[in-house]
Amino acid sequence: MQKLITLFSSIFMLLATFSASAAGTEQHLTFANNTIHAHINWTVGPQAENESMMLISFKTGADHKPLDIKAKVKVALFMPEMGHGSSPTKVEKVTGTFDYKVSKIYFSMPGKWEVRVTLTNEDGTKETQAFSVNI
Repeated sequence: MQKLITLFSSIFMLLATFSASAAGTEQHLTFANNTIHAHINWTVGPQAENESMMLISFKTGADHKPLDIKAKVKVALFMPEMGHGSSPTKVEKVTGTFDYKVSKIYFSMPGKWEVRVTLTNEDGTKETQAFSVNI
């Protein structure tokens, strides 16, 4: 019985460590020939089935100072191995900052996902960059 308790404790600690390390990892994407940088931090998750949330901070490429982008921001999820996405996310600018809060992020199942960030400029041109996350 003691071995079983020790095993479950070890598994719990391992899972907690993976969750904490994923949540604390900043993603860094570059747009517009490296002139716009997106610094992405998970504020909740990432996690399967329950809502995850993130904060995107846009910075200048040269010195990483806060940048007020004029583009529309969209975030979409895609699971390449299964060939499907997920429900639409909600992106809203945080009042008084150059940051964007992304909510309604639902990874519908465990596995490898792409988080795709698309910027649509005022002239209609789009650029998409992505990073992978394992759920």
